[in-house]
Amino acid sequence: MADGGKYRQRHYMTMLWDKPSDKGVLKMPYMPLFRASTYNSFAGGIRRYFATIEDGLFENIYFVQSLEYALNIFSHIESEKGRNKQEWFIDVDQYRIIADENTSGEPTPEGIHSDGTNYFLLMLVDRQNVAGGESSIHTADKELVTRVTLTNPGDMMLLDDERMMHGVSSVTSLNGQTAHRDIFHISCTNIHRPGAVERRFGLSSEQVNVMLKR
Repeated sequence: MADGGKYRQRHYMTMLWDKPSDKGVLKMPYMPLFRASTYNSFAGGIRRYFATIEDGLFENIYFVQSLEYALNIFSHIESEKGRNKQEWFIDVDQYRIIADENTSGEPTPEGIHSDGTNYFLLMLVDRQNVAGGESSIHTADKELVTRVTLTNPGDMMLLDDERMMHGVSSVTSLNGQTAHRDIFHISCTNIHRPGAVERRFGLSSEQVNVMLKR
């Protein structure tokens, strides 16, 4: 972590879904995570390397259903807005935030922010001995809209990342023993949406095509 903390474990992978081709979701070769510093003042502007999510995740019915649910909703929203040309770049993160009697965990050390994507789904996988971890939703001007705590496995939140911002409060231990909060984070960017490529990658469309080897 940029702040020297060891409170977060993370696995990462990327996928691509070309809706018209009907080929399903394709896992991409490993690529590092990059966020423009415009959207991540904590660790933006650099390539970050994380352990790869295991292929067995695709056999997990809860993950598969969550991914399909997110893509169906986000694709429908794009179609309703007249954006029928859709090819989705998908970031998938597995997070574990850890806390104990001496250390709190920071799910979003960058504070209130946008991810630089179009949409995302956040799903709670597990929450043990945790106090805090409250999600907050804000306008683009950082005005608070609502707060919600994902409490039970399967609880989820979907957000329009271009219109809204979000943050999560610190995770602490209820009794001083080790505590953890496990999350799936699925970010979806329609790379044919005007401005989406520059927003997500900080690159031109031509540079992204080279990156995707097209």
